Amino acid sequence: MPVTEMAAPEAAGAVAFSKSPSAFVVEVGSEAVILDEATQRLHLLNPMAAVVWACIDGSSSLQEICADLADELGAPHGVVLADTIALAALLQSEGLLFDPNGAPPLAAVEADQSDHGPGCTHDDPIPDLRDRFEGVLAEPPNP
Repeated sequence: MPVTEMAAPEAAGAVAFSKSPSAFVVEVGSEAVILDEATQRLHLLNPMAAVVWACIDGSSSLQEICADLADELGAPHGVVLADTIALAALLQSEGLLFDPNGAPPLAAVEADQSDHGPGCTHDDPIPDLRDRFEGVLAEPPNP
């Protein structure tokens, strides 16, 4: 299902996603591999995406997950929320996550640039956080 709806960070952050019952995960080091039995596809999650995946439990909202991640990473909450919403939108579009309340699919939202914190002099205060989310659903290489 393609991602077609735009969600405000506050609304998207309130969603408590559930994992697809056809998604099975195996942790490999700090990464994770998800088998989607419904599509017979494998998805490789990088370390940050694997942490977010592990936090998704059907009862914790993205806002709650992001608050914990932002505290742990020492990163601006708005940036973490935007990146996590983008990840959730991607996982949802792949059929790996769903909103049990039936809300329409998410679309990625941009971080509020004012949330970078005091003394920030460049566009992205934590570029490696964004880098950690790049390619989160890379297909595993064929042997």
